[in-house]
Amino acid sequence: MPTVKPRVQVVLEPETHRTLARVARYLNTSMSGLIGQLVEEAAPTLQHLADTLEQAQGLGLKLPGAVQVKMADLDRQAHALEHGVQEVLDQVQDQAAERREEQDAKLPPRPASQGKTL
Repeated sequence: MPTVKPRVQVVLEPETHRTLARVARYLNTSMSGLIGQLVEEAAPTLQHLADTLEQAQGLGLKLPGAVQVKMADLDRQAHALEHGVQEVLDQVQDQAAERREEQDAKLPPRPASQGKTL
């Protein structure tokens, strides 16, 4: 079913593309869906930025200074989010390592080598 939502094309660095493809695969979604979700989650912050820029322009303020302040705020928010995501990823990696150790402990011991070579 065709969508009535506006479309946007983006150009990505190859590494960014590969990373998005990997995440989309593991989340069982399309890259388009993943990117759309990421942008939608950022929409309130982007709306605030747009409002701030419009207000600054309406007041005759110099936009570069206003933009720098807002971008610094966005950067802080992004770092806080990144830190939270990293904590979750670290927990998943710890759980995966524990699971591998448990599985390895259940494996029968390998027979000792008898010194024969092929």
